Amino acid sequence: MSVLNPTTFLDLVQRAHSECSVQGSAPSVFSDSLGINLSLFYWVNESWKWLQGLRPDWHFMHRSDLSFATVAGQIEYTATQAGVTEGAVTAWIPSRFRVYQTSAGQSSEVRMQFHEYREWIDAFNISSLRTAQRYPYNFSIAPNQSLMIECPLTGYTITGEYYAAVTGFEEETDVPTGLDPEDRMILVYKTMEFYANDQNAPEVLATAQKETKRILNRLDIRRLDRLVT
Repeated sequence: MSVLNPTTFLDLVQRAHSECSVQGSAPSVFSDSLGINLSLFYWVNESWKWLQGLRPDWHFMHRSDLSFATVAGQIEYTATQAGVTEGAVTAWIPSRFRVYQTSAGQSSEVRMQFHEYREWIDAFNISSLRTAQRYPYNFSIAPNQSLMIECPLTGYTITGEYYAAVTGFEEETDVPTGLDPEDRMILVYKTMEFYANDQNAPEVLATAQKETKRILNRLDIRRLDRLVT
């Protein structure tokens, strides 16, 4: 069984099985897979994690769903307190933070002013400024990746963007989020590299490395935030 345009985790495994010319039937479910078929699931998953972590600013790892309400007098907000799942953030994107008065809606939104952490400490975390509640315009990012907000009043909403942490596939129906259909084959070719190294298959390895490089070059041109935003 081979999938012409692989979409899901299982599709990618089945296509890799075909491209590697593995003997026997392609796997249909993870739970019944043994030997090389089981390894293919592992290698496809590792390929997806490899790709996600390969560049710090992949556009398909860019998330814009951060939104949280300020708490009067609370300066520090962990990712969880800001409404993001623990461990889900690799890096915040300081230039994409906004604040607005919740009751007025996003029509009152303004861009927040980012400061390096030491500068923010010296300017806003001293003396009475620690507790004097005001419009939360200035912010920073602490070494532990907590968001540091100028001592805020209540009634404000902060929105922002970040790069998501690397995640693996968990279900056979999971898809590599954000990858265009023509780019998903890079996961098959990277899996072929794992297979070729494990099975001492130099011809498979040569094809896999060539195709992985080809698609990666395309992704570097089309899918890096530094180039497309």
